[in-house]
Amino acid sequence: MKTNFKLPILYFHFESFTMRVSIWLLLLFSCLHVTAQREAENWLFGYESQLTFTATGEVYSTTSPSRISIGGAACMSDKNGNLLFSSDGNVVYNRLNMEMPNGMFPTLNGSIVSGFQSAIAMPFPGHPSQYYLFYIDYFLTPRSDGFGYFRAPKLNYALIDMALNGGLGDVVSKNNLLLPADSVCMKITGTKHCNKKDYWLVGHLKNSDKYFSFLINENGIAATPVYSSGNLIFEDTIPKLNYATFNHLGFMKISPLGDKIAASYRGELDFVEQGDFNNKTGQISNIKKLKTKSGWEVPDTISSFGVPGLAGVEFSPSGKYLYVSANYYKNDRVGLLFQFDLTSNNETIIQQSRILLDSMVGTYELMLGMQLANNGKIYYISKYIGFLQIINNPEVAGIGCNITTLFANRAIQVTDLPNVLTSYLKYPILANGNCQFQNISFSILGLVGVNSTQWNFGDTATGNNNESNSFTPTHVFSSEGFYTVRVILQNTNGCGTDTIYKQIHAGPYKVFLGNDTSLCKGESLSLQINIPNSSILWSDSSTGSILKISKPGRYWVKVNLDECIATDTIDITQLDAPEFSLGPDSTICNNAFVKILPDTTYNNITYLWSNNSSAKSITIQAAGQYWLSLTGNNGCVWRDTIAVLYKKLPSFNLGSDTAICFSDTLTLDASVSGASSYLWNTGSSTSVIKIFSPSTYWCDVTKESCTYRDSIQVIVNPLPIVNLGKDTTLCETQTLKLSPVNPAASYLWQDNSTASIFLVSKDGTYSVSVIKAGCIVADTINVAYILKPRFSLGSDQLICQGQSIVLQPSNNENWLLRWQDGSSKSFIQITQPGLYSLMATNSCGSSNDQVLFTKGLCKVYVPNAFSPNGDTKNDVFKVYGTDALTDFHLQIFNRYGQLVFETTDKNKGWDGTVNNKPVVNGNYVYILQYKETGIAGQQVVRGSCLLIK
Repeated sequence: MKTNFKLPILYFHFESFTMRVSIWLLLLFSCLHVTAQREAENWLFGYESQLTFTATGEVYSTTSPSRISIGGAACMSDKNGNLLFSSDGNVVYNRLNMEMPNGMFPTLNGSIVSGFQSAIAMPFPGHPSQYYLFYIDYFLTPRSDGFGYFRAPKLNYALIDMALNGGLGDVVSKNNLLLPADSVCMKITGTKHCNKKDYWLVGHLKNSDKYFSFLINENGIAATPVYSSGNLIFEDTIPKLNYATFNHLGFMKISPLGDKIAASYRGELDFVEQGDFNNKTGQISNIKKLKTKSGWEVPDTISSFGVPGLAGVEFSPSGKYLYVSANYYKNDRVGLLFQFDLTSNNETIIQQSRILLDSMVGTYELMLGMQLANNGKIYYISKYIGFLQIINNPEVAGIGCNITTLFANRAIQVTDLPNVLTSYLKYPILANGNCQFQNISFSILGLVGVNSTQWNFGDTATGNNNESNSFTPTHVFSSEGFYTVRVILQNTNGCGTDTIYKQIHAGPYKVFLGNDTSLCKGESLSLQINIPNSSILWSDSSTGSILKISKPGRYWVKVNLDECIATDTIDITQLDAPEFSLGPDSTICNNAFVKILPDTTYNNITYLWSNNSSAKSITIQAAGQYWLSLTGNNGCVWRDTIAVLYKKLPSFNLGSDTAICFSDTLTLDASVSGASSYLWNTGSSTSVIKIFSPSTYWCDVTKESCTYRDSIQVIVNPLPIVNLGKDTTLCETQTLKLSPVNPAASYLWQDNSTASIFLVSKDGTYSVSVIKAGCIVADTINVAYILKPRFSLGSDQLICQGQSIVLQPSNNENWLLRWQDGSSKSFIQITQPGLYSLMATNSCGSSNDQVLFTKGLCKVYVPNAFSPNGDTKNDVFKVYGTDALTDFHLQIFNRYGQLVFETTDKNKGWDGTVNNKPVVNGNYVYILQYKETGIAGQQVVRGSCLLIK
C-alpha cells in the first residue's frame, strides 16, 4: 500500500545486481547539467559497473557485457549526455558495451593497461565526430633475476570516428606512439585550452622532473610538448616482495577552472606536487610539495591489495580545496582522507592547513581514487572491494564537507573511478525552492574569476522577469513543468565566456522509496531521505536520514518540511542464497600448493573465484585473500573469503652475476630480518661477506625452519693503464696528440667522442675514461695555449693643434712592447703629426702596426680656463682650430670692461699679463671675430674664461 502527499523532492535511483533493489532517494533538485558538461555524465568502471548522472540524480547499474578494468577507465558521452564509448586502454567498447571494430589493442611481453589514470578521452577539435583516446601501455617485462617485472610505461593514442559503423563508432587508428617505453608516469589528465576550442593532454615523465603538456587542436597533436620542471620522480628498481617499487604511480588532476594542477606519487616518494597551470601556454609553475604523513605512518608492504603511500587527488569545483587520499600501516592497514586549503598559494601555509577528514583501519581499508562529478560532489573509493563514498560539499572546510556512503557493493572491486576532462565539470548550478517549488533561487558552485552573469530562465511567459544579471537570482515560474535555465558567465582571465544550462522542475514532488523488492539472505539495503531542514519518522520510530534494512517486512517513512507532509511504504521479501564456508584462515609454507573449496556442494549454480575461475575448487601457491561467489538461480549471491598466509621464505637477493675490477672488493649481503642461520659456500656463517677473487658464491638462509638459497658468479677483470701526461702549454699553431692506447678497450673523452686518439688544438681540460672488460680508469690533462700578439693602432687620422690622442693597444702582461721612439710603455700620447709604430713580442712570435697622424683642419675651439703658472701646461689662453680662419680679431676684457689683451694674429694667445705684470685670478670676457674659408659672413663668438694660478 502506498499513500503519497505533495512534497518538493527529486528522485535518486540505485540498483545492485546482487540485491535486485531499486531505491528512490529524495533530493531537492534535478539537473541536465551544462550542455558542454554532459560529456562526463556516464561513468563505467570496475567490473561491470556504471554510474550515470541523470536529471533525477545518480543512477548506479550493472553493465554485464562490459569488462572495464579494475582502474584506469576512460568514458566519453556526447553533449546531450548519451554514452558514446568507454575504454580501459586495452579494449574500446561502444555505447552498447560491445567491442568496437579494431578496438582491441594488442599487448607485448605480457603488457597490460590497468589501474590509476591509464586512459583519457577527448574530442578532436574541428572534427565533430572524431575523438582521441590516449592510453598508457604498462609494458611489463620480466626481470632477469626472477624478481617480478620491470614496468616501462609508454604513451599511445588511438583515433575513434563515431560517424562510422552506423553511429556506433570505429577505431580508425591505434597504437600510435607519443612517448616511448619507460618514459612516462602512470597518470595522465587533460583540460580545455583558454580559447575553448583546443585541449591540453598533461602528464609527467618517468625518472625526470619534467611535466609535459601536448596541445591538441584542429591540426592534431603537437609534435613537441610543452615541458615544465618540478621535483625529480624516480623509479627504484630494488625488488621488494617480487615487485619493484612504484614511485611513478599515483593520480594527477587539473582543477575545473583549468588554473591548478596536483599529482600524487606513491612508493618511496610519497608526496603530492601542487602548482599553477596556465591553460593558455600549458606551462606549470609555482610547484609545491605537500605531505600527508604525521610521524607514525610507515608505507604498507606491497601486496595483492595494492601499493602503499599516496593515492587519489581531486580539487573542489573552485579549486580552493585539494583532497588527497593515502594508505599507510599502523599495526594494520590504514586508509586516510585529507583536505588542504590552497587559498594562500604558499607551501608552508597550505601544509599547515591539512585536515584529516576520514580514516579506516583493517585488512581491506584503503583510500583510493577520487573524481569530481558534474553535480559539484566528489566521489571516492574506500576499501578494496566496492565502497563508493561522496564528499557532498567540497567547498566547505573540514568535516563540514559532509562525507556520506553512496553504496557498498563487494562485487565491484575497483581502485579508481573514470578519468574525465575536468573542463566538463566547471561551474555546476545549484537551485533551491519553496514547498511548491515555484519560487526558485539559483547560485553557481565554485564561481571564481567571473565579473558578470546573464541568466535566462526559459520561462518566456514571465516577460522581462525571464532574465537576470544577478549572481544569485530568484525566479517565480509561471506554471508547473520542466524549464531549461541558461547562464552566460563573463570570465576575467581573458578566456571569454562560459555558457551553462540546467533543467529544473517547478511543481510538487512525492516521496518514493522505490518499488517493492526482494533481498537475498545475508544482504541489506539502505533507504535514505535527504531533504534539508526536514523532519523524518521511519516505521521503526527512528528519525535519521537513513534506515538500514536486513530483514523482510513492510517499511514506511513520513517526512515533514514546514507545512508539507509526504509518506511512502515499501514491502521487502527475502530470497535464499547458496550459503557455504571456505573454512578458517590458514598459514602454511611459502612453496606449498593449497587447494581451496567450499564446505557445501551445490548443483546448477554459478561459481566465480577471485581469480575469475569458474571451477568448483582452485589450487593456489601465493599468499593472499581468496574469495568465492556462488550465484543461485534466483540471482542471489553468497560470498566467503579465506586468507591464506605463508611462512615467507627468507627473501634476499645476491644480485645478478657480475664482474669486479682488480683491487675492488664486492660485498655480498644475505641479511634477512629474523633469520636463524646463514651458511656460505666459503664456510662463513655471517649475513655479510666481502669477496675479491673470482668464483661462484652462494648462501643458505634459514628462518622459521624455511631455507632459501641464492647464488652469484663473480669474475675479476684487470684495470686498463691510462696516462695522458703532465699539464702543458703550447703555442697557437701547435697540436698535441693524446693516445691512451689499451687494446680491446673503449674510450669516452670529455666531449663524448669515443676514438682511441684525441688531437688537442685549443686550450682546455681534456679527460678520458678507458673502459676495458667493465673496468674504468680515467685521467685528465690541462692544456694552455699562448697566442702571438695581435693588435691594431687603428686607421691613419688627422690631428689638430692642441689635440692630444692616446695610443694603447689591447695588451697582455706577457707582451714585450717597443714603440718607434724605443720606449716600452703600455701607451704613448700623440700631440704632433707624424708616423707612429709599435712592435709587440711574446714567446710565440711578434707583430707590429703603425699609424700616420697628419695635420688637419679642425673646428674653432676656445677654452674656458687656463693657468699661467709657468709649468708649461695650459699657460696661454688662445684660440685653436684656426687653420681655415681669415680676418682674425681676439679681444679680452677684465670685469671692469677694460681691454687687457688684443691680437689679430690667430697663432698668438694671452699669457695672463698686462704690461708684463700678472693679472689677478678670476673670470675674463673675450670677443672673437673671424671669417672662415668657404663660409660667407663674419663670425662673432663671445664668452668667458677662468684664469687660475
